[in-house]
Amino acid sequence: YDLITPSAARAVFESILWKPGLRWNVRRIEVLKPVRWIGVRRNEVKAVVSSSKAVATMNGGHGDLALYSNLWFLTAMPFAAEFAAQALAGPKIAAWYARVAAIGHGDATEISGADAIAIARDATPADPVGSVDGLASGRPVMIRTETSGDDPVAGSLLRCDAGGIAVRRNSDMAGEVNVHFPRIGQIVIPA
Repeated sequence: YDLITPSAARAVFESILWKPGLRWNVRRIEVLKPVRWIGVRRNEVKAVVSSSKAVATMNGGHGDLALYSNLWFLTAMPFAAEFAAQALAGPKIAAWYARVAAIGHGDATEISGADAIAIARDATPADPVGSVDGLASGRPVMIRTETSGDDPVAGSLLRCDAGGIAVRRNSDMAGEVNVHFPRIGQIVIPA
């Protein structure tokens, strides 16, 4: 897209201020400067982070990982290199950045779809951490992606707050599972 879409702009506003029953309505988007294009490569890593390193990072603070990923992106973009260098100029910030970078990307392990379903079937889903804003926990709901034509996902509400949505549902193949959604772009429909 040449500029941000209304639904993406609404998602930005919802990520800053979300409350049940409040819906942002973007009526106009104005372009203040000419649009500049850059080339970005995605999904071209040699390996993925291991689950143990991801858990250790999250326990240390998922905000660290979120901020690191933004700074990493800036260091990779030629037009932002000067800004990234300034942001990482302080010795404490540079040391923090190096510690998070040292976590690495881990090693990927290939498994079949059938093996993944068997792992899910044999596991007991944990209760997610979070709250339920405005709706009763355990209430039957359907979750629909705002701009998708996909069928909604039905289940019992476990979590619904600014950090995300989780429902518990039964699958014929995998048994009882928790399904997690980002909060932005999802509509919670009481069933």
